[in-house]
Amino acid sequence: MDPSNFILLGISLINLFLGFFLFLKSRKNLVNISYSIFVFFIFCWGLSLFIFRLTSNEQIALLAMRLSYVSAVLISVPFIYFALIFPGGRLSSYKSSILLMLPAIFVSFLLLNRNFLVKSLVYHYYGKAVLLLPYHYLLFGFCFIMSFFGAWLILWWRYRHSYGIIKTQFLYVLIGILVSGVLGTIFNLILPSPWFINFRWIWLGPSFTIIMVVFIAYAIIRYRLMDIKLVIKRSTVFTLLVVIITATYAFLVVFLDKPLVTIWDAILYSRLALLLRF
Repeated sequence: MDPSNFILLGISLINLFLGFFLFLKSRKNLVNISYSIFVFFIFCWGLSLFIFRLTSNEQIALLAMRLSYVSAVLISVPFIYFALIFPGGRLSSYKSSILLMLPAIFVSFLLLNRNFLVKSLVYHYYGKAVLLLPYHYLLFGFCFIMSFFGAWLILWWRYRHSYGIIKTQFLYVLIGILVSGVLGTIFNLILPSPWFINFRWIWLGPSFTIIMVVFIAYAIIRYRLMDIKLVIKRSTVFTLLVVIITATYAFLVVFLDKPLVTIWDAILYSRLALLLRF
């Protein structure tokens, strides 16, 4: 299997694991539930792109690409709800939250129509691509940007009016989601648009969500994000950091299409760096 597909599937499964973990830790906490649904749609987005890249059946490829756009726009629905209730779990106005979610829900229904957005499959030297209808794409892109980054701005506004450890929790959530969101927008919204038609790097958008996962995981461990208390041995943290650094190296090898150093050197350097840290 193509290493980029392996990375795409692996990080998508990590998102799924994070979602289940948060849900099982507090099944009645609306903050945890909304964030779990948020990362579940990220998993669906990555899985759809994985199927699109892997399959040789044109009909399945078109369906997978359509579902990837449905998943992408639905990511913002639980994210809006999460932004409105984090960290206390209380919603000030149900009507305003529904109004904020309606555009994304409306576009997701439009995407289920075969005549909307996704036109046909084309092939380039790097693999498959899709011809997209420009005006439909503008509607999709506008809805995604306004919904997703609008939710992020709600979080940012609430961060400015928070204090203490809650402010720190907000900061980690904001940075992780912003970095992943901006990179995802570049590689999965701008480059594959009808004006560039570059689908070579679509695997990078979901893959960059690992940045969000790392920030959220660290905030859970260090600052009890979402009221989750974990007792983790230093050896476990050490092992996880080695895995993250090694995975980052593998990611760069695939992206740059050439090794920087041998994989064993990368593991050795990561271990030495962490030994100095601990």
